[in-house]
Amino acid sequence: MWATWRGPPGPWTYLVVTHIAGSTWMQLYPQLHTDARLSAHRHIGRAAGQFHALRFDAFGQIDATGSVIDATTAVPALRRRAGLRLTNRRYLVLFLEVFQERQHLFDGVSTPTLCHEDLNPNLVFEMRDGRPALTGILDFESAWASTGESVLARLELWWMSAGTAIREGYRDVPPLAAEWEARRPLLQLLWCLEYAEFRNAAQDEAVIRQVCDELAIRYP
Repeated sequence: MWATWRGPPGPWTYLVVTHIAGSTWMQLYPQLHTDARLSAHRHIGRAAGQFHALRFDAFGQIDATGSVIDATTAVPALRRRAGLRLTNRRYLVLFLEVFQERQHLFDGVSTPTLCHEDLNPNLVFEMRDGRPALTGILDFESAWASTGESVLARLELWWMSAGTAIREGYRDVPPLAAEWEARRPLLQLLWCLEYAEFRNAAQDEAVIRQVCDELAIRYP
């Protein structure tokens, strides 16, 4: 597996490439039997839960030094994040309308933690004694300081990590808040709409419809 970092634009540019042993979850998943997949799911869930240990003083975007550059609280940070990530105006309006009605669900979210926000394709595993072991997480380009629940919400929606084992592993680290089930589909909607204009496969549309049905809103 190769991990790549590019330098910022300017008079100097640089490229650093590092080899990391292992296979991505997307490469490994088809090769595993059910028990091995469930074991890997628990590893992924625990890793997602461990992001809660990486805390910030405020919610918002993170700069190259790991500092929050637009520090605020959870609700305005989620609004701002939607504005940055949803380039389709129609999708942005839809999300903000739904969020406006339910933003009170995030009033109790007061501890900003690291959110990778692109964890699904960036997991690296090695096989040890016939069992998959999570050995690396790549590409923190989309990371920001928000509610760590967002990581779990996205994992539970992705077909290669769906199921109860992800949540079981996650709950080995932090407990889930009582409002989690109500917040989950909102966090999933933001992710779905972010990628909706780039992915038109029937399977992707089915996932968006599933989230919209749960929120009792019209499919965009």
